[in-house]
Amino acid sequence: MYEILYALAAALAALIASAIPLRFNIAAKNLTYLLAVSAGILISIAFVDVLPEAFALSGYAGLGLLAGFLIIYLTEQFVIAEPSIEADCKIHKVSMTAFIGLLFHSFIDGIAISAGFGVSAALGTIITFAVLIHAIPDGISASSLLLASKYSGSKKKIFSLASLIALAKPFGAITMLFLSGIIDKSFLSIMLGVSAGSFIYISAAGLLPHIHKEKDLKIFLAFLLGVSLVLLSSFV
Repeated sequence: MYEILYALAAALAALIASAIPLRFNIAAKNLTYLLAVSAGILISIAFVDVLPEAFALSGYAGLGLLAGFLIIYLTEQFVIAEPSIEADCKIHKVSMTAFIGLLFHSFIDGIAISAGFGVSAALGTIITFAVLIHAIPDGISASSLLLASKYSGSKKKIFSLASLIALAKPFGAITMLFLSGIIDKSFLSIMLGVSAGSFIYISAAGLLPHIHKEKDLKIFLAFLLGVSLVLLSSFV
């Protein structure tokens, strides 16, 4: 049952983050630092913690890795128009399809948390940490996208939709929990691969491109800080 509680915590983090664009204007520079640390943490957890466990369970982990990468890529490429953190960049208008894409993305997070706990409490906690980290920019993006859409006339409705997106995380965890009786090592390996693939895509394609736009040593150090935090927690 820990996976449900952890998924609820991640949902709460995403929900709090989603309220930020509705109340405050975020400085682009500050968000860039957050993205840099998040990118370092996500990509490190994928390679150092999740993938070794996935391949230890079965050789099908590679299929899950590819599937996770492609799922998030296709979702963001054809459904979600991601807003830029640059003030002078126009945000593409989105529709209900963006909401569905964000909902699915959040559902995958819940599955990842539950799959981690299916292996060990330690791995489940690590994956939850990764989900919590990227739940913050995800929550901000969700509200920003909905603000840019036809829902911009009602902030209450935007927050309600953001709440549903956040709650998809515990729903994903509950779904995996109900399937636990029929899940074997191969399936669990694939699900961990999906988790790692989604983290790698979010970091490499979603976050790092924003970092590369800024030739700032502090941003690079923020990225290294994220990497270092994972290495210290994994090997110390």
